[in-house]
Amino acid sequence: MNHRRVRNVCAAGALLAGIGGARCADGPHWVPAATLLLTALGLAAAAAREARAHSRVVEAHRLARQAALGVRPRWSPPRPCCDFWRGFEGADHHPDCVRADGTAAQVARAWRELHTACCLRGWESRGAVHDPEACAVRAAA
Repeated sequence: MNHRRVRNVCAAGALLAGIGGARCADGPHWVPAATLLLTALGLAAAAAREARAHSRVVEAHRLARQAALGVRPRWSPPRPCCDFWRGFEGADHHPDCVRADGTAAQVARAWRELHTACCLRGWESRGAVHDPEACAVRAAA
């Protein structure tokens, strides 16, 4: 099926039905005008659907051509591994994340360090700077 041809026919039909509906709307013929305008709307929706179908076919052909030539596909983002990844667009991971690239261990260690840190500024600076008002360790020393 040629999606471009169907899209063009639907678009032309939508244009003609819209013009006809607008022309009928001037006079007492409101029923044919409404019918033509609704037909134009339906044909416009069909044209949009056919345009999307054509885009899908073109993309499928492009991917098949690349696979036949042995060309690597474009980069695509990794699949979501945990709820934090979905919520923070890949910038953060849950402590129980099971990513295979070692990120899970790094994230778990960072969470442990955060929960055992004496103050937020101390954690951010890895112990070099402490908040004198909120740091319980430095205040006791």
